[in-house]
Amino acid sequence: PHLRVRAAWCWPNDPPKCVIPTVTGGSCINATGVAVTELQPGENCTPTCDAGLNVTGSCSTLLCPPSVPGTNNLCTADQGGLWWPYCGYGPACVRGVFTLDATGYSTSTQTYTFGHYSCADPNGPDAASICGGLVDLVIPTTDGPTDAEILDSGTIGLVAALFFVALMGMLFSLCCTGSCARLWFKPGPKQWTPANVMGILAVIIAVVAACCLPNSYKSTGIAAGLGTALTLVWSFFKLGAHDVLQMTREAAWRIHAVIGMLTLVVGIVHGVFAFIQVERQVFTEWHFLLGFIGLILMIFGVLPAHLVHYDKFKLIHFMSFWGYLLCFIHMIGHAVYLQSVAAIAVAGANGLALLLFFVQKIWVKATAGKVETKSLELVDETGGQHLFLNMHVPNFSFKAGQWGHLTVPSLGSVPHPFTLVPGDGDSNVRIFMKINRSGFTAKLAKACAGGTAPPMKLEGPHGLPCVPAKGMQRTVFVFGGVGITPGLSLAKAASDISGRKVALYWSLRSLELLKRAAPLLEPHLELSQSCVQLNGSGTQEGGTDLPLQAKYDLKDLYQWLDNVGQVYVKEGVSNAMVFVCGPPGLADAAKAAAKKSAGGIHWHVHVEEFLFLPSLSLGSKRPPTAPTPVDKPMA
Repeated sequence: PHLRVRAAWCWPNDPPKCVIPTVTGGSCINATGVAVTELQPGENCTPTCDAGLNVTGSCSTLLCPPSVPGTNNLCTADQGGLWWPYCGYGPACVRGVFTLDATGYSTSTQTYTFGHYSCADPNGPDAASICGGLVDLVIPTTDGPTDAEILDSGTIGLVAALFFVALMGMLFSLCCTGSCARLWFKPGPKQWTPANVMGILAVIIAVVAACCLPNSYKSTGIAAGLGTALTLVWSFFKLGAHDVLQMTREAAWRIHAVIGMLTLVVGIVHGVFAFIQVERQVFTEWHFLLGFIGLILMIFGVLPAHLVHYDKFKLIHFMSFWGYLLCFIHMIGHAVYLQSVAAIAVAGANGLALLLFFVQKIWVKATAGKVETKSLELVDETGGQHLFLNMHVPNFSFKAGQWGHLTVPSLGSVPHPFTLVPGDGDSNVRIFMKINRSGFTAKLAKACAGGTAPPMKLEGPHGLPCVPAKGMQRTVFVFGGVGITPGLSLAKAASDISGRKVALYWSLRSLELLKRAAPLLEPHLELSQSCVQLNGSGTQEGGTDLPLQAKYDLKDLYQWLDNVGQVYVKEGVSNAMVFVCGPPGLADAAKAAAKKSAGGIHWHVHVEEFLFLPSLSLGSKRPPTAPTPVDKPMA
């Protein structure tokens, strides 16, 4: 008679399975007609042989039995009353995996033999042992790759494709100039350039493609794992993806946020499939449990993004990083257990990303300069309060338009971004900030009220300056208030590149800010084409002889840009950039003027926004996570 083959195991740590030994010229076919090498609990397969060979052995369908009901998969000893001892040999536990072969074991009443088979030549010496009931068995077979092979090859292909896209992106960013640069690097809504969009599209395609691989439970895990690695490499301050692609740190943060949210969605879907697939093992197996806890932490680390302010969000966001570390351990656990190419590749990619993250983080912290405050001025005006810091930071240098992280340990551990203003010598740097009613700047102003600054450190510099812009013949500047700080170094850079002095539109309320900014701007401004205007209560106390020929006025931005454009057209200029840093209303006015091609020029608008993490909304309202308006404008 044909006997059903029984295998027995327990699995205190590893999910159970039955492994089918390799048979020359044969295979075991499951119910869908696919050759399998292992069975999950409750599955079975039928032995079959290649053409010209027949099955010998136990002459049975191989069956991987289900687990013992009511035991919760816990194994300490054989269970009485069962016709087969589910733990294997006496009190010793088989740890999760059993091989279906000819090995048997005995109890006090009966001897059990695990199923086995081989393939024999019907005309050979083993013809007598051929299984008669299985000789004529015809089961459809497939010559294509198995699901596991597709998953492995697909994962390797996606990882290779992402590296290839990164390499091509780097070459493109280095070689794209002129009209190419104007097309691909022109800022659009929320400062997204076509190049940014294409990069995000490549990542989305990779993640979606990973989800489409066989076995939804495993494929969504692969997609989520690739997503976490990509999210991390877009968060670097140094050595990150933005450096490879010659992209600004601010643009990289936008991509970091979008990929991170996509990864969380895929991670949630993977978690649902995990509950369906392994049920209670999510809470009983350590690597499953760590993955679940990590996902929860990552979600809670980003949920408050639009509910709290900069300092609190920076601290809360660390929850996402700790969640990522737990998920990384979860990936390692899967790689060790499954030992599949896909699982190892995903864990390896995340391990490499994490290693590079720590390397650049240590580098940034180790190279942070200790600030020696040369002078500070805390100025009160009718229109508000400003703090002007003049600092010496040994061996510190920066490029025009870059920014640094200022850390004041006595006020908190969160570093704050500020635009760097050139000092009066090597390793000297200045920071101009407007003091808000609350927050970091208010605390710093209070700490400096006695004329002495608290101990500080400066990290950086960071950022890829957007001036000179690719494909742009000229650059004009539009600033509002303390938004002038990038222009205090960029005006010189733009003038040096074009060989001409630059045009400036600046609306402000602080006379003291005007006085301190003027010496840095005046040598590089074409004053006849510039408009500097003071407005607001108390501004007229400075008299009429003002720096930069400033006026107490409010000139229309479109009219000013139209006049400048007409001059540039006469000089043969057809493409120019409008660099904007100021309140949303000013940025909107600049965009509207540029859209109308003021002066007959194709204007390309770049807006430096006061944002820490990007908002996905299309409006211009600044979310609560923005730093105080004196912090580095992160566009």
